[in-house]
Amino acid sequence: SVLRLRDGDAILLFDGAGLLAEATLIHIDKRSVHARVNQITRREPSVPHCTIAFAPPKGKRAAVTVEKLTELGADELIPLETARGVSEGGDLDKWHERAVEACKQCIRADVPVVRDLRPIAELARSMGEWDCALVASLAPGARSGDGLTALLSAARRVLWIVGPEGGFTPEEEEMLCAAGAVPVRIAPHVLRIGTAAELCAGLTRFLTTRA
Repeated sequence: SVLRLRDGDAILLFDGAGLLAEATLIHIDKRSVHARVNQITRREPSVPHCTIAFAPPKGKRAAVTVEKLTELGADELIPLETARGVSEGGDLDKWHERAVEACKQCIRADVPVVRDLRPIAELARSMGEWDCALVASLAPGARSGDGLTALLSAARRVLWIVGPEGGFTPEEEEMLCAAGAVPVRIAPHVLRIGTAAELCAGLTRFLTTRA
């Protein structure tokens, strides 16, 4: 059976920028919904601000990745153009819609910002926007999880960079590291794009969330 709201039911409203309102439905018809706002609160943004830059996977998997990143607390999503990428970016409007739907599902009051497709070289040039930049890597010498909590907790703005399933080229990874990114091994084996991106967002929130 379908759960349909009726006049007098309690609902939550949000503006996508952090405001959450407790409200009561007054009237519903085919064209409009009327509600009485009872209380408004502001949910402060999570710290650190978490940006996930990733080479988008093909088709519906990209939208699913956006949904899961929203649920896991990512604040900003940047699709990347890379040498081994398999997608040209995707439908950003649909990604935004998917992010809004995810916010409704998980009762999140702020919708993550979805940026336009950005060449990886441009991202490297803008690395100074973040206090901490980390690239998911399987390269020899990449850091393990040791010290990741301290690294994340000390930052106000964190950037995770996730490559395509074929990985970044050596030249791309060298460019990112030269710009200040720290290579981090987040798993002992190769992950799909969405899984890796979601793990990065989840690690950030798990390791920095305070009770």
